[in-house]
This record gives sequence, C-alpha cells and structure tokens, in this order.
Amino acid sequence: MFAMGAVGAVVAAIAALYLTAGNQHFSRDGCDRLDTVLNSRVVGQELAIDQFVEAVCEHLRKENRGAVGNKPLVVSVHGPPGVGKTLTHTLAARALYGLEGAARSTEVVGPDGFWSGWGIPRVQSSLECPGRGCAGYKVLYGMDFVESKRDQQRQALRNAIVDHIKAFQESFVVVEEYDKLDCGTRSMLRQLVMNPDRANVSMGKSIFLLESNLGMFELQTMLEAAGGANKVSAEAVHHKLKDLIFDHWRGEGCETFYDTLKNTNFIDLYIPYFSLEKKHLKQILEMRLGEASTAAATQGFHLQWDRHVVDFLLGKVEFDGNYPVDGAKDVDMAMRYVSRALRKLKGMEELSHGGQSLFGRRQSLPRVVLKADKDSNILRTEVAR
Repeated sequence: MFAMGAVGAVVAAIAALYLTAGNQHFSRDGCDRLDTVLNSRVVGQELAIDQFVEAVCEHLRKENRGAVGNKPLVVSVHGPPGVGKTLTHTLAARALYGLEGAARSTEVVGPDGFWSGWGIPRVQSSLECPGRGCAGYKVLYGMDFVESKRDQQRQALRNAIVDHIKAFQESFVVVEEYDKLDCGTRSMLRQLVMNPDRANVSMGKSIFLLESNLGMFELQTMLEAAGGANKVSAEAVHHKLKDLIFDHWRGEGCETFYDTLKNTNFIDLYIPYFSLEKKHLKQILEMRLGEASTAAATQGFHLQWDRHVVDFLLGKVEFDGNYPVDGAKDVDMAMRYVSRALRKLKGMEELSHGGQSLFGRRQSLPRVVLKADKDSNILRTEVAR
C-alpha cells in the first residue's frame, strides 16, 4: 500500500509539473514582442492595435502594479465577427508570455506522411499556447447562464477567476461576449476586479480583455462617415462604445443607474475593430500563401503563384460592396483551392514516376507554380523542370 501511495504521489507531482511548465510570467520584452507581432499579423486594425499595445505597455511599465488592492488593466474590444479580435488575444498571449519568436515546428505531415493540412498550415511552438506554454492565459465563454442555475454558475465563475489568478499573478484573462452577462454576473466581475483584496487575491499584475460584437453597426456608420478608419478619432470611438454599452445595459432595467455607471466605468479603454475591406482580404490571402510557401519548403519544393491567383481566391469570398460579409472567415474556405491543387500535384507526380515523388530527391529544389484559369473553377499547378 505504501509503495502504491508513493508511486501515486510521484505521478501526481509529475502531472503538476507538466501542467505548470512553460511561462507563467509576462516576458521582460513582452511589450516589444506584442507591438511587433500584432502589427505584422493583424490586418486592417491599426487603430485597435495601437490602442491595445499602448494600454498594455503602459500597464507593464507600472512599477507598483502588483501592490495590494491595485486593479488589473481592463480593456473592452468591439466589432463584427471575423475581423481579428480573437486573433489579437491569441497572438497577444504568445507575445506576452515570450513564446512568439521561440523555436517552432511546422506541422503539415498527416497520416499519409505528406500532404495533410495543405492550405491551412498549422504552426505551433514546442510549448503550446493556448496550453501549458502560457498557463496564465484563460479564455472564459458560454456565460449566458440558465435562469434557474445562475447563482451557482456565477459563484463557479468567480471561484474559477480567483483560483486562476492565485495560481498565476500575471494572468491574461479573456471574457468573450461579456455584454451578454446578466446584471448579477457583471456586477460580480466588476466588484472582484475593483476590490480584489476582499477575495484575498492580488490582481494588479493581470490583464483582462472583454470581447463583444456589440457596436458593430455603429462602428460601420462611424467608419463610412469618417471616410476611413485612419480618420476616426480614438477618443470619439471610445466614448461612443462606452455610451452604447451603458444604454444597452440600462435598457435591461435590472440595476440602478449608478450600478450601470460603475459597470461601464471600471473598464479602462473601449477599442474598435472595424469591418475589413477587400484590400485587407487580399493582404490576408497573400500572407496565407506565404505561409503555404514556407510549409512547402519543408516538403522539398519552392511554391510560387502567378498574379491571378489572389484575385481567384478573392472571388471565393462573399462581399457586400467593398466589405466581406463574414470578415476573414471565408479565407480558410478559399485556401482549400490551394490545398486541392497541391494534393492533385502530389498524385500526378507519383503516378508519373512509378509511385516515387521527385520532391526532396534533388540537390536543388523543384519549383511549383500555382496558376488560375479564368474560365475554370480550379487552380492548377506547373512544375518547373
């Protein structure tokens, strides 16, 4: 019995070590990483990224942010689906915990040993994030609680936040669709953030990002009235979004005027994510083709494309005038045409050479060119001999 207990203790210790492995604190150069990563990867949201990076950097520069009773940084991001809100906090977590720029491996090899996953190359670090590589990163969602269970679910949510921040003082906590929280839950969140000492927890080193689709139509109106996102005032849109949330919650009629005021005032900054435009989708598709080209090099060939390919892929995206209906969500669907062309190329190469692919067997890598046929619904490939 003793031996079994000792083995169990060892297993538990190893499991605990595994779960807490990776970076639990924000990187010393997290601000610089954040600036570089977000500005290079999030397309068409310069105002949002500048506002977010400056707020985070200012927070990280505070010498006494960990003092008892200090509140965390709280930012609220607003905009339609598919415009970069989730991408922002995912990349931000990687940058803040020092994983962005670390050694990576590109996973494009599937069960067949070669082509699985083409067009959507999966890039991951040796320490995953989300995952144990950035254990302080926590995303909370699905909090549109059932009426009969709200009290216990609210308490469970409070406990989850407190336990998480006790374990990781430098936490990056994301609350999705926070505008849908009921009166009691949003008041609990505000009281917890503003008075963390009452829960015997220190939150001053943490960052909270509240994510919402609320305001998407108002932001579109502001964008069109100003004549472009670069002409929108950060201060004007901050106050517009704050007033919008205030009016939305006041309309529910479930709390006093002053409680609603407190629930909007504990948020430090309201940040807009505008609708993407056709030029932004073109830029994203070019980035994705670049990722596919990088993945191709690991498979033993150079991947290039002619000037019509990006326009071909843009044609697979649904637009309402100059704006993609679903933001960048259709990019994955468009990139499947690239996947299909490359899978077909693999089969043709093996068929032509007795089942032996030429890729990876030459001293100089072969060059594969993607081409778009104007009168066809496919992409084709040519191998430069």
